[in-house]
Amino acid sequence: MTPLLAQFIVETRDQLESTGQGLLAIEKDPADSTLINEVFRAAHTIKGSSALFEFPAITRLVHATEDLLDALRAHEVVFIPEMMDLLLDAFDHVSQWVDDIERHEKLPPESEPTARELATRLRAFLPGAQTTAMAVETVAIKIDLSWIGTLPEQERFDLFDCLQKSGDSVILFDYTPDSQCFFTGDDPFFLVRQVPGLASLRVNITEPWPPLAELDAYRCVLRFLGLSLGPRAEVEERFRYVPDQVVIAAASPIVLAVPTGEPNGGPVYDDFVGGALGYLERRDWQGLGRITSTLLEITNPDLWAASALRWLKRLLATPQPDESALRLLLAAIPERQGPDWSNWHATPVVGESAPVAPTVTVVDLQRTVTPAEQAVFVEVVRRQARILALPAEPELWVGRISSVRQVLENALRFVGRGNELDAVEEACETVLETRATDALCALLTRLAPEPVAETKEEIRPEEALAERDKSIAKVLKVDQHKIDQLMDLIGELVVAKNSLPYLAQRAERIFGVRELSREIKEQYAVIHRIAQGLQGSIMQVRMMPVANIFQRFPRLVRDLSRKLDKKIKLVIEGEDTEADKNVIEALSDPLIHILRNSLDHGIEPPEDRIVAGKPEEGTIRVAAHQENENVVIEISDDGRGVDVAAVLRKARGRGLIDEEKAATMSEDEAVQLIFAPGLSTAETLSDVSGRGVGMDVVRASVEHLGGSVKLTSRSGQGTNIQLVLPLSMAVTQVMVALLDGRLIGIPIDLVLETVRLPISKIFLIKDRETFVLRERIVPLVRLRQLLELEDSEGDEEELAVLVVRVRGEPIGLVVDQFREGVEILLKPLEGVLASLSGYSGTALLGDGSVMLVLNLKELF
Repeated sequence: MTPLLAQFIVETRDQLESTGQGLLAIEKDPADSTLINEVFRAAHTIKGSSALFEFPAITRLVHATEDLLDALRAHEVVFIPEMMDLLLDAFDHVSQWVDDIERHEKLPPESEPTARELATRLRAFLPGAQTTAMAVETVAIKIDLSWIGTLPEQERFDLFDCLQKSGDSVILFDYTPDSQCFFTGDDPFFLVRQVPGLASLRVNITEPWPPLAELDAYRCVLRFLGLSLGPRAEVEERFRYVPDQVVIAAASPIVLAVPTGEPNGGPVYDDFVGGALGYLERRDWQGLGRITSTLLEITNPDLWAASALRWLKRLLATPQPDESALRLLLAAIPERQGPDWSNWHATPVVGESAPVAPTVTVVDLQRTVTPAEQAVFVEVVRRQARILALPAEPELWVGRISSVRQVLENALRFVGRGNELDAVEEACETVLETRATDALCALLTRLAPEPVAETKEEIRPEEALAERDKSIAKVLKVDQHKIDQLMDLIGELVVAKNSLPYLAQRAERIFGVRELSREIKEQYAVIHRIAQGLQGSIMQVRMMPVANIFQRFPRLVRDLSRKLDKKIKLVIEGEDTEADKNVIEALSDPLIHILRNSLDHGIEPPEDRIVAGKPEEGTIRVAAHQENENVVIEISDDGRGVDVAAVLRKARGRGLIDEEKAATMSEDEAVQLIFAPGLSTAETLSDVSGRGVGMDVVRASVEHLGGSVKLTSRSGQGTNIQLVLPLSMAVTQVMVALLDGRLIGIPIDLVLETVRLPISKIFLIKDRETFVLRERIVPLVRLRQLLELEDSEGDEEELAVLVVRVRGEPIGLVVDQFREGVEILLKPLEGVLASLSGYSGTALLGDGSVMLVLNLKELF
């Protein structure tokens, strides 16, 4: 994939996120023109970028959305919900196609018909769409052919003869580019010059040129009228990205037979037409040809009638003269202006609708320069002087002086001072040869009323550049893969740093060099401080706001609430809260599960809420905040809450609990049963929820990230789910313990304290070992048995116990020995070992040994 295409994918996704958020905001406030303009600009950018990469389906579909948005902001159409559904659907398809481009670097085959269908449905909302469609079915689109008469007659004779011999039709196109086409990367001149078989081309303007002081150089007001002898399919292909800006028609060669010339005079032409019509009725082609030649000999060749007579002879020379064309020509002879030829043998072959033909204006070059235009000219000259004052490398002078020369020559022509062009040319050549601007500055002084020297003193390039740099946002986009690589290197640095204490111990214990040991420890402290700084800086780079996942929720709530026929308001708070990108990415699915449950099970239908004395509209609140080294996300609703009776009934039915336990469980304990695998309180299955694969997946996903889930619910009042997750997953702190000579790591955030427990302090309660810690009974678990290792032999008088917290409850974990806490780079298990759910992964310690890190939440 080319870097340019990769950049297109990234930028398009950013634009699609903007459009998604903007469209949902527009649905709430359709009258907000600012929102509509923002979405319109985003769509405009996507359309222009896609056209550069040969993705016609995206270009076509986004162009249709752009047209509808343009009509909305111009108040030409009234907003309706169906309109928003279709717009969102269109951008969803574009998003899917961008994913296809990222995977395969091309669009799927079905993209083009899908784009055509959606574009047609979108344009159906536009004003006049119904009547236009009806008109196209019954009436041929009117093609303006009057411009053909401006072509030299001999040129048209040659084209006519060529087409008659080949039997081909002539392809006509009328292309009026969008006024903002330059901002979308379109080059109208380049486009029309690439039309295959281009035989003739005329460029007109769609409106009078404004005064120079008011001229917008970035607004296109051109209209291209062309004639091609190439294959029709190839001409259509050339204009495939601008189908709504062009009308293409296949026509008979007779369209070339447009009479031109000076006005006629005299009754002889009326008499000729009367006789010629008689020959035409009898189909006497030879007789008609004779009287045509006779009249042509005595007619001024510059007259309109002479041109019509010449074309009569051409048509009569064809194997099968077209009678309707002959009648049209005969009718054109008596008067200067003949009948309407604009729709003659012109059948539309491409273009979804025919644009209204703009008025063609002839530019009058003989005019007087106004004072305002003269002032603009002076300003142009002064700006060229500023360009000369800017510092530049020698290799840039050629381009700079060429640019200055071109601008000055155009400006002089405009104000009618063409006699000074030679002086500009000579001064620019002198600059290029000598790198001295004296000659050119002297000329600019003469052209502009104000001294150029003063202008040069006004500008201070270094200050201008410094001021410009201040206004540029210091934001750098970096590929996530590069950040991940840098984070891996930081992790390796942490591992290498941890080896220094081992070296210090060896220097002192084995080699007896205490001084060297102390120096190593001092250097370790320095490296530790630097490593922590680097780690913190890289972590800040990896941090992303939770808004990256929260911004998906408005669309989800909108679509599902409409599908479930509920009225729901979504409130989002703390979008700026940041966490590691891996945590953010892994949170997406769990949060969507929770929202779906709140939408389907939590919020009641409007009629039920009214009966319960609640507002008709339910509220779901999603909030995030940072708490110490964790990010906390809460999802709450004001719905019906968890149906405890239904949960207990389902749990008993699935054998998760027995009748005795169900009778003794508190409401809070019963609510936690919804995290059991396969348990759902939904009575019917749907594509929203009810399959029992939601909340257990949520808890498993969050705990895999090293976090925890807490759920509270009150019947009739609502439900609150709190997710607590670590800010980062890259570098982890663990407590090291020994078990049968093996190194075992326990996440330090789960460790409450370490205890040396005498054997005499162990008690049995229902065949379970326990001990009392500060007047609280704590269950005791031997890690050796938990990991199914062989029991050790020997009578210990004292046990090493790690008191850990698992799902909010303290547990004593018996190990052989305690070691220190260390920072590690956790590597997940891969291959067949990935199925070992009791382990989070492995870590390499500073002395080169490998340590297994436990996942206590999976073991208990």
